[in-house]
Amino acid sequence: MDYVVIFLLILLFFGIISAFCGSIHNYFTNIKSNNFITFDIDCGGLNNIRLQLELLVGLAWLSGRTLVLPKKRTWAHLGPDILGIEDVFDLNKLRKHIRIIDQLPYKPLQTHAPTWGAAVSAFLDPKELEKHRNEHVWHFYCNHDNRLMAAAECYFSKFDPEVLKIIRKSVDFRPKFYTQAKTDLDKLGLKPGQFDAIHIRNWENGADGKPQQPLVNQESVASKIAKLRKPLLMLNRDVTTGKDLNESLRDSFKPPKRESELENAVVDMIMASKAGHFVGTPASTYSTGIMSLREEPDFDFLGNVDTSTCKEDSWNFHVIKPERFN
Repeated sequence: MDYVVIFLLILLFFGIISAFCGSIHNYFTNIKSNNFITFDIDCGGLNNIRLQLELLVGLAWLSGRTLVLPKKRTWAHLGPDILGIEDVFDLNKLRKHIRIIDQLPYKPLQTHAPTWGAAVSAFLDPKELEKHRNEHVWHFYCNHDNRLMAAAECYFSKFDPEVLKIIRKSVDFRPKFYTQAKTDLDKLGLKPGQFDAIHIRNWENGADGKPQQPLVNQESVASKIAKLRKPLLMLNRDVTTGKDLNESLRDSFKPPKRESELENAVVDMIMASKAGHFVGTPASTYSTGIMSLREEPDFDFLGNVDTSTCKEDSWNFHVIKPERFN
């Protein structure tokens, strides 16, 4: 009996050593490209960061570079919590398609900061990619020139149709948020596909004190709501509504408040994505974020918005191309 125990302990010892060596091997295999993409978490809200991550994943996949996760910090509109990409998005899905590490393994010899304007980025021209291929690190700052924030559909399709598929398969929220969304839908008695949902947003004031994006006329919003199927899930935590609109929303369901602003933001999105039909606010990345989570393109905006056309003078927040759902 003693010999059996000793034998099992020996097997356990070598198993641990093997697993340790394997993990070390995997780590160095993961950074074998010797070229990296680093970035500052976008200074906007949750879905600005989602757009940033989609573009970074596409760029990492196209260039064969390793994506380095940034330091944690507070995120706009999500309260005082210190958050990292790993707290919000499913890294297991990401790692199936690109290499990811927590920090650079050495101080880079060269760092290039690609520019990204409000229109199509010249950096994403194939010739520009090739020109900077040998620089060890591409770093994206959160400022006007370097900020990665736009609809991926408008930029990566010219490289390879596979990029959108990679983005759809890899950039997703952590499983725990989906579990919470299912629980909350069950509590409200809402079954996927058997209710409609709407997101209405008031916009912050710009530097001149005027709204950046005026809300569509409330009378027309009320008219739109009247055509939606009941029960109706309403996402409007920060909206100011008038009498006509309040009456239209009187019988709608609202998601419960949860422990954190992060949970409110993400779980509300997932709940709305399960609606039979979804209506969003024009130019809202929160609305288009919900649209991108859906299984099929059954959605529209308040007002007339072409969701498939990219504009050269725009960040193209309105664009969700049909290819995303293929």
